[in-house]
Amino acid sequence: MWLENLNEEEKSYKMDYLGAAIIGIATILAATSAYYSALWGGHMSQKYTGAVTTLTEASTMYLQGISDMNTFEFRDFQDGIMFSQFQLAEDRNDEENARFYKGYLSEPFKNMIEVDGTDEEMEALFKKYDDSHATAIRDYETRIDSSIVLWGESYDMINEGDEANSHGDKFTLSTVLFTVVLFFAGMSAAARKYKLKLIYMVFSAITFLASVIYMLTIPFP
Repeated sequence: MWLENLNEEEKSYKMDYLGAAIIGIATILAATSAYYSALWGGHMSQKYTGAVTTLTEASTMYLQGISDMNTFEFRDFQDGIMFSQFQLAEDRNDEENARFYKGYLSEPFKNMIEVDGTDEEMEALFKKYDDSHATAIRDYETRIDSSIVLWGESYDMINEGDEANSHGDKFTLSTVLFTVVLFFAGMSAAARKYKLKLIYMVFSAITFLASVIYMLTIPFP
């Protein structure tokens, strides 16, 4: 090898040059790893914040949809009972109870039964009422389904945030590995004996190669 023709002092100088090169490159790569770790950290924060916002929106939409649907169905159930009692009171010519039960009917139902029309017209009105009821139910179900979709999106954001956090941790570890390279290279430069320099340089070179390979396996932002 080309080092065989050099004396120990000259070999030490060459080793110091090699150490300086490794220190320079390792410093740049350590800074690069720290930079990408910070980028992944920002990406993680963005995803987690988006997930919390979306999850809050989904929960609000779901609870509001359930509440509105329950209120609507309870009112419809109440209309059915009150209308049945209203008809019985009218059949008995009990005007007082008829007014009482009619007062508990919802406005759309009350307006419908106050129409004085033929059987066909009343049947058409009831059908229109049932259709509007079905449309309202579909609207509530659509809102609930939309909230479930938002839940799924929020969990996807959480998973993306977890993945970004993992990549950021790996770049942090890469930064630590390059600092180990700097340590061995620095110890090689500080050592006075050539053999000791060589030992430190071998450890530095091996750690440097392993660190570079590990860094290249991590996805970049």
